[in-house]
Amino acid sequence: MVTMKNTVNTPNILITDFDGTIADTTATAVTGIKRVLQLIGENDNASNVSSFADYWRFFGKYSELKNIEPDQTIVLRELHRKYMDAHANTTNLFDDVMNIYWELERKPIIVSSAYFKTIVTGLGDSSDCFHKIYGLDTAPKQELLKKMKERYNYIYVTDTRIDITRCKNVGVPVIAVTWGFDSKEVLQNASPDFYVDTTSELRKILCELKLMK
Repeated sequence: MVTMKNTVNTPNILITDFDGTIADTTATAVTGIKRVLQLIGENDNASNVSSFADYWRFFGKYSELKNIEPDQTIVLRELHRKYMDAHANTTNLFDDVMNIYWELERKPIIVSSAYFKTIVTGLGDSSDCFHKIYGLDTAPKQELLKKMKERYNYIYVTDTRIDITRCKNVGVPVIAVTWGFDSKEVLQNASPDFYVDTTSELRKILCELKLMK
């Protein structure tokens, strides 16, 4: 567990990612990568997909796919997002994470790159835990994180390297959790303000920040 590097502006509300952070969707996301690759005839690459790191290998701006131009990767990411949406009703939540979120002093907010409908479907009755839910339908995540900073003094919880970078760009503290999409090594190398291996560690940090009831 990493200690916070800068506690000058102690956050008073938590904003969280959805997939991989509170929703156990890693396996679905990996399968989605394979299905999109198969859809565009990349069967050999699809058979070699083993983790979410392959999402950026194939669907990132600098895709390894030989027949895909950089401006076409947005289509692949959208196809993957639609796959996740189609399987949202099979989503399982991390119960221990949700128990923590229910006990926060202020209702948390979700900011995600998923569709709003995907998030709400995945949450089911647990949607009531959250003050607001923002998906890609509202705006890209980087833009949303920036807008949230204008309104809230927050800390963000995520499971991906790219979100750590986004938070750094916006200038907000970030907690990285290791039970989601990116590996512990990838998260540590991104230098978040905190990283946690367990929900007990997450609870301890939020208690220290006085965000729990």
